[in-house]
Amino acid sequence: MTDFNWEATIIEGDYGKYLEFVLYDEDENLYDFGGYSSIVCYFKKYGENTCKIIGTCSSVGLGTVHYQLKKTDTDEIGDYYGEIKVYSPSAITTWSNLHLKIKEKVAD
Repeated sequence: MTDFNWEATIIEGDYGKYLEFVLYDEDENLYDFGGYSSIVCYFKKYGENTCKIIGTCSSVGLGTVHYQLKKTDTDEIGDYYGEIKVYSPSAITTWSNLHLKIKEKVAD
């Protein structure tokens, strides 16, 4: 069984909710986003090569970012593996081994 750096489960069709990520630097301190130009999350369905979910994250405090799910992000059930990249003028910093599970919606 894989140990993920981050995991969440969403129900098929749910959107508007935020995925929140807490990111640490190599010294295990909360990551300082000073000087970044953008923060982007990427998720692709297990076994596929193309990212299904790509979106800009917002910094909400030291080491913490969130991404608001769009309607099309949660329309396919399955396991998604992802990463977050922080882009700055001098570097790209990547956090990987993220797992998002989209579960089938159960009829009411």
